[in-house]
Amino acid sequence: LALWPSGSARYWSGTPHYSLAALREIGLDVTPLEFPVLDPLLFHAGRITRRLRLDLLREPLVRRLYNTLARRRLRRLRPDVVVSVGASHKLCDVEGEFALIHAADALFATIIESYGNMARLSDRSKRLGDRIQRDFLARVDTLCLSSDWAVDSARRHYDLSHCTVRMLPLGANLPVYPGYDAPARAANTVLSLLFVGGDWVRKGGPLLLKAFAR
Repeated sequence: LALWPSGSARYWSGTPHYSLAALREIGLDVTPLEFPVLDPLLFHAGRITRRLRLDLLREPLVRRLYNTLARRRLRRLRPDVVVSVGASHKLCDVEGEFALIHAADALFATIIESYGNMARLSDRSKRLGDRIQRDFLARVDTLCLSSDWAVDSARRHYDLSHCTVRMLPLGANLPVYPGYDAPARAANTVLSLLFVGGDWVRKGGPLLLKAFAR
């Protein structure tokens, strides 16, 4: 179950797409649990509502809708394990006889602290988001965060004593490993910088230019 559809590598830097591919590659029987109409609709609508300081994904109506749909699907599938890739708002009220693994780059409180557009959300949206995160974490068996920074922040903000917490870096999200020749790279004295990111400012593009100039 992914934050956004796993069928396309465009969403969330390809993390849901390549996570699904990696699970299948090791031989697991994996069924994507997705909402092909609701997900894109809320994705585009949410970009507008955040300008109004409203986080649409954390609204009670959206929460109930996602969890009702998820419960129906999970009753039919009867999975052994549910893997959530940044999809806490879709599963916060779901119950069942399955283990729940949640993978993300950060939890809600960390995102509010670190992302300018999220920090500007209304107090109501922040309160709803924090409630969803806490309700969801109470159900999680294993929490995988992609950096030590995210793990440390999560431990400061939430009670994680009941679940296993792991630092699990996200993959490169490449369909083919390009290879790396360390001796050849070391012998090349020309400086090469690679910038990857869809948000130039938030991903540090101006800082990169300064570093390059220096």
